[in-house]
Amino acid sequence: MRQDKKGWLLNYIESFKSFTHKEKFKDYIRDKITSYPNVDDFLYHTVQSTGLMYGFPVKLAEEELIDISGLEEDDKMKVILIDSLLNYSLFYKNQGFHENENIETVIDEVTCSIKDFYLEVFPGIKDKEINNASDNVVEVLIERRVQTGKKWSNTFWTSYFKNSLLFLDVIYFSKWMQKESKERLIKEKEDVYFLIIKIIAASANANSVIENEEKALFENFLNSAKMKEENVKKANDYFYKGVKLESIDFEGIDSWIIKKYLLEISILTIWSDRVVDQEELVFLEELNAKLGFSKQDFEASMIAIESFVLSHWNELPYINKNNDYDKIYGNLIERTTDFINRNIRDIDNEIFRKDEFKQLLQKSVNNELSNIEKQKIKLYLRKYLKTIPSLAIFLLPGGSVMLPLLLKLLPDKFLNANKLPVD
Repeated sequence: MRQDKKGWLLNYIESFKSFTHKEKFKDYIRDKITSYPNVDDFLYHTVQSTGLMYGFPVKLAEEELIDISGLEEDDKMKVILIDSLLNYSLFYKNQGFHENENIETVIDEVTCSIKDFYLEVFPGIKDKEINNASDNVVEVLIERRVQTGKKWSNTFWTSYFKNSLLFLDVIYFSKWMQKESKERLIKEKEDVYFLIIKIIAASANANSVIENEEKALFENFLNSAKMKEENVKKANDYFYKGVKLESIDFEGIDSWIIKKYLLEISILTIWSDRVVDQEELVFLEELNAKLGFSKQDFEASMIAIESFVLSHWNELPYINKNNDYDKIYGNLIERTTDFINRNIRDIDNEIFRKDEFKQLLQKSVNNELSNIEKQKIKLYLRKYLKTIPSLAIFLLPGGSVMLPLLLKLLPDKFLNANKLPVD
């Protein structure tokens, strides 16, 4: 993909259209869409691995579509945002494609829908530049949403929230496509912004100490939210004076994916110094329960965040990288081992009874699998694990870390039972 400052959207759309001409593309999209039971699940699993949810762009949902590794961070974010909006639209509009459907026409229709969404749900975004734009309105709108006027920080943690609110764009676009009124969406969007402020404030004050990283996250959020001056003052009062978890009302939030986002915002705020002390852990568990999630949901979010960071370790700027990596990887191993031990019977019954999977697993211990074989293992895991609620945690994004870790941590008795040597 060319790195032109203007015309990048057209380049992306043309690349996407070329991607759709690949053999069995419609079958691929249909299989991808039907893998998820609802739109929230689809959005989370499609977008989380891109980094959009965490305000730090790393890749497209389909990496083979376009190589964005050489782009600057803002340019990556623009492409990932439009790609996420398009991915959701394909899910919503088709739930799989009809054979006689023209995918290029669908993409053109989606692009128009994205323009209408931003102009209606973000009324303050329209200005002289937008009015003067002719055939590149969507490009200008996306650029306006991504640009914050600040340079990217030299650490991942302080860059978080610089653009993490763009994840809400995708969520509210999905609601808008499902015909929710723009008035309701505008109000709910502003309510959720303030709810995020309260969660960040409560999380940062969970152990009565506001860390520098937490302060940086909060400031980046304010910059990204572009709030009115009086609301900025309220936000600062919440953060520096503190707010109690019990005073935060979640009754108006009925969206699973928004609640998931709020939970992971809190986890990342507390986790920004790579340490979660006992007081902070208790706070997170209470928040998790207040949001209506189970212990497994909490573990899933912790693992999702850790696996995302580790999956893209070389792409994320860090200070003291080696110590941080060891600390985070150790946490992930401990958490995953505990989860496997508590669910070992289900793993045995559902996975190790499948002959082809056992053969691939056996081969993987001493030999490098081909890309096709690796894909088969992923497909087997997705097929079997999705049928067992307690094991759905292993279907999280971040498979480049989770899959090898899962295979590494399988208990000795199952390795021996399948005649697999133990490292």
